[in-house]
Amino acid sequence: MAANNLKLVKGELVGRGDTPAEIAALPPTTRLAKLKDVRRDLTKLYRAARKGEISSAELGRWSYNAGQLAVLFEKADVEERIINIEKRIDAIARKLAL
Repeated sequence: MAANNLKLVKGELVGRGDTPAEIAALPPTTRLAKLKDVRRDLTKLYRAARKGEISSAELGRWSYNAGQLAVLFEKADVEERIINIEKRIDAIARKLAL
């Protein structure tokens, strides 16, 4: 698609099948800090698609992004747990060295 077919609507580039009505119908975004927030937001989008308020293509794009966020949150959680385990191991090793 040529770049000149794209236009800015409500801060979003439109022209890939999105319409201003679809963008306006999107539920308000919530704070996406945890997996349950992503799940809640995705559920709202799914309901909007079932009601015909957004297209299935738009739902697909949002779902993909939500999946990527979920993976990031899971990896961050695992990383945090590993750091905590390493700290505990270091503390035990220091006690044993005394």
